[in-house]
Amino acid sequence: MAKFSRPGDDRDVTAWESLALELARRAGIDTTESRLLSIDERSVLLLHRFDCTADRRIGYMSAMTATGHRDGEAGDYLDIVEAIEDHRRRWCSDCAELFRRVAFSVALHNTDDHLRNHGFIRADAGWQLSPAFDINPEPEPAVERQTAINGVVSAETEAEALLEFASLCHLTKPTAVSVLNEVVSAVEGWKSRAVGRGIRRAEIAEVGAFIDEQLARLRKAIRPGS
Repeated sequence: MAKFSRPGDDRDVTAWESLALELARRAGIDTTESRLLSIDERSVLLLHRFDCTADRRIGYMSAMTATGHRDGEAGDYLDIVEAIEDHRRRWCSDCAELFRRVAFSVALHNTDDHLRNHGFIRADAGWQLSPAFDINPEPEPAVERQTAINGVVSAETEAEALLEFASLCHLTKPTAVSVLNEVVSAVEGWKSRAVGRGIRRAEIAEVGAFIDEQLARLRKAIRPGS
């Protein structure tokens, strides 16, 4: 599948999504395979479809369907935790994976995280989390996430909310802190990788300023005594 930048985009959204997917993989997150191309000076992101093979389709269910929500209804990551527990025999590993993904989403201020941008694929142990997809950094601080973290949608408080959310994902605090450190470490190298994708300096300054702010919030949240 190919994704193209829109003519009216004020930044190279496709290149930023490519960067987000690479950083997610570095953070230990299962993502769809991707490759960034430049065609006629426009970024094109090639994505491998994870819901089919050469000879068969693989069952796919969006988190919206799994949680029983409808378009326009507010969602919470707790709903996805409950869906994992309901549909997956090996729910513990998927809950841990979900926590890592939410932490990464916070680090990049990915607010386009509605329930259709999460999903499940059919597996031997029931429905398991699909590879992550549609991850994009949002440079505007005031934009709230579409799926709440235990009721929290604001960038100012979501880092602290992660540690409370960890226990609901059945993680101990030391394990959660370790995951957050891994996510921060993976995202810290974002700037050189953005430059390598040919993203304009003005975009890097605009989007990157808030990525760095989010990383600072995560470091503060996991600092001993916080």
